[in-house]
Amino acid sequence: MTGNSKFRALAAMIVAAAATTASAQVTDITSMTAQLNGQLNSLAQLAGMIAFLAGFIFGILGLLKLRANAQNPNDPSNKLSTAFMLIFVGAAMIAVPTVMGIGVQTLFGDGGGTSSLGGDGGGFIQIK
Repeated sequence: MTGNSKFRALAAMIVAAAATTASAQVTDITSMTAQLNGQLNSLAQLAGMIAFLAGFIFGILGLLKLRANAQNPNDPSNKLSTAFMLIFVGAAMIAVPTVMGIGVQTLFGDGGGTSSLGGDGGGFIQIK
């Protein structure tokens, strides 16, 4: 194959791929907002999962820092305040999804359940 025929084959594949994705385009504002709402709910659930996992990691790091302080209390890199700060930040990050779900229900009432992190108003319950 020459360089020109390779370019034409690549262009044909791109056009074919674009033709198959064109069916996913929206035709009116209602379907566009529905699609955007679905994507934002998924993004909020992802943010909740990331906060939960990061909180778990911070909690484990805080416990490890406590253990290091117990083994060698004279080491300046193993301060007790750092360990408690890591544990507190971990607990706060684990609580973020639930607090956000409660906050949405408090501000927007019963109809705000669709805007919470869990999508059902209950906040983040478990990782699936």
